[in-house]
Amino acid sequence: MGLNSNDEENANVTSYSTRVEKIQKLPGVKEWVLTLRKLEVLPYPGGNIRAEWWTESFDAVVVSAGPFDAPWVPDIPGLSDWAREHPREIYHSRNYRSPKDHRGKACAS
Repeated sequence: MGLNSNDEENANVTSYSTRVEKIQKLPGVKEWVLTLRKLEVLPYPGGNIRAEWWTESFDAVVVSAGPFDAPWVPDIPGLSDWAREHPREIYHSRNYRSPKDHRGKACAS
């Protein structure tokens, strides 16, 4: 659909109506493991709801909170200290421009 101008052509990188149920960073593993769930309303009769669960691994995770026009970083223990020490590592999604800025970088352990 071309909703994100940074998406590579034909890349399936966006999943709508998908809930992140759990994010894990396992000791000694560089990737983040996400447990995901998507609900689907089945056609009548009954209109039952089917839940599909799965896990995927990613080298980075972006957590966005707050409205786009009023940047806000949540008060998570240790996050403010980390942001002060590494000002270019944590920022609001409003400031995100391109995945190229992060290419070749290792994820935090």
